[in-house]
Amino acid sequence: MKADDDARDAAPKMEMAAHTAWVLGIKLTLIAVGLIIFFGSGAGNPFLKRVLIRRLNATVGGWSEVDSLSIEWMSLRAKIRGLVIHGKEPKGSEPLFSAAEIDAGLRIDSFWGRRVSLDELKIAQPRVHIRVEKDGSTNVLHPRAGETETRQTVE
Repeated sequence: MKADDDARDAAPKMEMAAHTAWVLGIKLTLIAVGLIIFFGSGAGNPFLKRVLIRRLNATVGGWSEVDSLSIEWMSLRAKIRGLVIHGKEPKGSEPLFSAAEIDAGLRIDSFWGRRVSLDELKIAQPRVHIRVEKDGSTNVLHPRAGETETRQTVE
């Protein structure tokens, strides 16, 4: 009798666990599809543009501007239009670096190893303006201490 009661109590618990797993799986699938549609449609590009500007500013130690960013997820390409990186130059003078358009193509080397390489890089109308003052100082930036990552490559 006790075994029959335990079996009857276990059946609803198993059904509830299976139902919970299905609901969780459906929710995760809907979230993934929503993110794919959001970023694939270009609606996420303004967010990604802000992230890019923040990363550029932290990497170069100055401030930068980007007119537009468009990402083609299926072909693994990114286009940056109107990139300007300001150095230590005075306001009103030419920036340290500017480019009308940067077109970058990526290649997945290993999906499971999460290795991606730069396949192609096209820079349209690049301009570099290095300014040297009489005291020897320049407008070239130096990354802020502690904000750059050190990466080690293991071959």
